Amino acid sequence: NNPFVGTNGVAPEIWALGLRHPSRLSFDRFTGDLWIGEVGQDLFDEVNLQPAGTGGLNYLWKQLEGNHNYSPGTATSFGLGTPPLLEHPRGETDLALVGGAVCGAGTYPRLTGKYLYGDLNSGTIYLVARNGDHWSKRAYPGLVGSVGAIGMDDGGDLYLGNYRSGRIYRVTDPGMVSEFRLTRQIPEPGTSLFKLRFPIDPGVAYQLETFDSGRWSPVGSPITRPLGGDSLMEYSEAIPPGRVRATRVFRVRRFGVRLPGQP
Repeated sequence: NNPFVGTNGVAPEIWALGLRHPSRLSFDRFTGDLWIGEVGQDLFDEVNLQPAGTGGLNYLWKQLEGNHNYSPGTATSFGLGTPPLLEHPRGETDLALVGGAVCGAGTYPRLTGKYLYGDLNSGTIYLVARNGDHWSKRAYPGLVGSVGAIGMDDGGDLYLGNYRSGRIYRVTDPGMVSEFRLTRQIPEPGTSLFKLRFPIDPGVAYQLETFDSGRWSPVGSPITRPLGGDSLMEYSEAIPPGRVRATRVFRVRRFGVRLPGQP
């Protein structure tokens, strides 16, 4: 079902045209859309989007670099001409865009549907959001010295790789209080009871979550304490025959807080 099968002048394995140097491709796991980071030639990099179910798009290199004419006479007649979703001007520090991933509701509820990418040289992280018919970006400089890669695990957590140091950083929501692993030895089938105690701030809602089958799931309902203090939460799990160890990863999320620099 490739779009150019049977088209003279285009190899049948081609899915899209007009990309100069794709730098990290990722799928939105909720919509299936394909996001493409694109390194330009001289002055502009790009973020390109291919909606799920579409093919045969032409992203217009090298007729355009970003939204600017580069070599107008080189346009191809194949495919549907598609300008970039967002152009990214280079500067004294931003030299090469590194594509990222779309934040999901399970791990980053306040960033749902927003696209995160970075720059190889400056280490600045950018968050792309849709505002009506337009897309805009916000910069978060100085978070990572040099962004070499951005990836997502099966649980929806995002990771940043520092190109120069080789270190890997996990992107966390400031609303997440803690994450911890509890292990219980169960000599025979029965019920394992986990008790978790953590400090809470007054007037803020807290939600206990557990990680299972590749995703985070809430345990019970959010709690609040008007005067703050400590909170004790319990989680019980029936252990079937044949299992002698119950292991669970928990985290506690807090709601009603803001990301740095966001209204």
